[in-house]
Amino acid sequence: MKKYLNKKGSALILVLSSLIILLALGTVVTMLSAANFSMSRKYSDWSKEYYRLDYAAQKRLSELDKNVLISSENMARYYLQNGCYQYDNAGSIPAASGIPPNISSAIGQNLQTIIHDEWIRIDAILNPPPPREDGSGDSETEGEETETDALFEGLTLVERQAKYDHEM
Repeated sequence: MKKYLNKKGSALILVLSSLIILLALGTVVTMLSAANFSMSRKYSDWSKEYYRLDYAAQKRLSELDKNVLISSENMARYYLQNGCYQYDNAGSIPAASGIPPNISSAIGQNLQTIIHDEWIRIDAILNPPPPREDGSGDSETEGEETETDALFEGLTLVERQAKYDHEM
């Protein structure tokens, strides 16, 4: 077997292999750059769409707040401040009291009855009936007058709330 000791052309092989390696690295970098560019474009499109939809949602929420919630809150505040819960049905709320006409229609008969019944139940808890003359009554609290009883004795629920608010 003959050994070839001639080293002519080895520089060409070295240059060609270096060129192939550099070409492969350049191709990989180019592909990564293209992928990165594509991803950043998609992210940009997604961000634009996200902020456009966020703006639309905020606008809808603002319209809901302006058109529905504020008027409902004002109606509920008027209902409570003017003691409309004391009437047993929606038809008995006096129209002369300045109540907006949409309250009676918004409440409806069934809801007004439920609210009135709850008000009666709460008022009965806060303002229990006095003991009877014959001595039968609540034996647990008989003869004991609490500070709250003395403070609110004989007042309706609305008067109690006003007095409580004034003291705070």
